[in-house]
Amino acid sequence: KDSYAKYPEVEKARGSTKASYTMSYFTITFLVCNFPTFANNVCYTLATAVYHYPGPIYRHSFMFFYSWIISEIFCTVLNAALNPLLYYYRMREMRQWVRG
Repeated sequence: KDSYAKYPEVEKARGSTKASYTMSYFTITFLVCNFPTFANNVCYTLATAVYHYPGPIYRHSFMFFYSWIISEIFCTVLNAALNPLLYYYRMREMRQWVRG
C-alpha cells in the first residue's frame, strides 16, 4: 500500500472501487429483501385479474393469512435491520465510532 503513496490517482481509484462494492452490497440486500413483496404482489394481481380472488394461489390458508405479513412487514424490517450491519461492516469510521 505504501509503495503507491506517491500516486494519488491509485488511492482515488481504490476508494471508488470500495464505494462500488458497498453500493452493490446495499443493492443486492434491497433486492433480496424486497423480492418476496414483489412476488406476492404479482401473485395477488394474477389472483385478482385472472381468477376471482382468492383463486388457487391464495386458497391455501398460509398464503391467505401470512404471505402479506411475511413479505410486507418481515422482509422490510429485515432490510432495515441489515442496513446498519452493512454500514458497520463496510465503513471504517462507523466501526471506530461504535467502538468508541
